[in-house]
Amino acid sequence: MMEEVFDEYGRIYETILKDLYPAKNSTGFPERNLSVNFSKAYEKIAATNGQNAISWFEFQFGDKNDLHIDAVVMNTSSKELIFVESKRFSEPAKKIREVGEDIDRIYSCIEELKEDGNDSRINLKKYKKVYGLVLADVWTETPQKKSILKAYNENKFLEEFSTTINSKQSGISSEKYYVHDFDKLPNYYLVSFMWKL
Repeated sequence: MMEEVFDEYGRIYETILKDLYPAKNSTGFPERNLSVNFSKAYEKIAATNGQNAISWFEFQFGDKNDLHIDAVVMNTSSKELIFVESKRFSEPAKKIREVGEDIDRIYSCIEELKEDGNDSRINLKKYKKVYGLVLADVWTETPQKKSILKAYNENKFLEEFSTTINSKQSGISSEKYYVHDFDKLPNYYLVSFMWKL
């Protein structure tokens, strides 16, 4: 089903960009749209398959309730749960480092949910498949941004940038890489990777 979801996610962006250029000058597109449009795609494909899926944005956690996961997507029919972080590779070195922080944040959230017990906000034991997903976009105007796209195309982003990512979660490897290019915007790409938690 995930292949269909990622295809639909790309189609949603194609439809939007056909009639709307959402940025002014070269400021790029706000990253929240990555999470929102992915969740729309997931919910649509789940419904097409007779399944029930729901999404929540900025799912809060942390000792002071001051941290959040960009989105949580839950398929209550297939028992699939996805923790989503979104990123724009606008400043490559900084944003690659932040990918590591995003990965660690997902693990911290899950750890907190486990410590809170199964009657807490998300009962993790109800889900057969739990994933982390980092959605991103990249404009390939510089050599460093081109190297990011190349790493995604070769299914090696985590491996290629492991020292910059510097996540506490050593050894994670992606089960799924995704790249979507656009005829209308030849320098713009949606990229993402997903792994089992």
